[in-house]
Amino acid sequence: MKDSEKIQNSFWVRCIETQFIAMIVIVISVVVIRFCFPKTFVRLSKWYNKNILDETKISEVIREEGK
Repeated sequence: MKDSEKIQNSFWVRCIETQFIAMIVIVISVVVIRFCFPKTFVRLSKWYNKNILDETKISEVIREEGK
């Protein structure tokens, strides 16, 4: 392999490793909050349902022509 190919492959491997570590941290955080702090978990669940899982209509994102 050429040096540029090694550098590019190394970059993608580091990206995947970083994403994997971030995912593990998030999962561990959710599990700890779920079982150690149930009241906080309920509050976070309600916040998540209200703010993150909100239904978005296409008209809110893209303007309709003629209007």
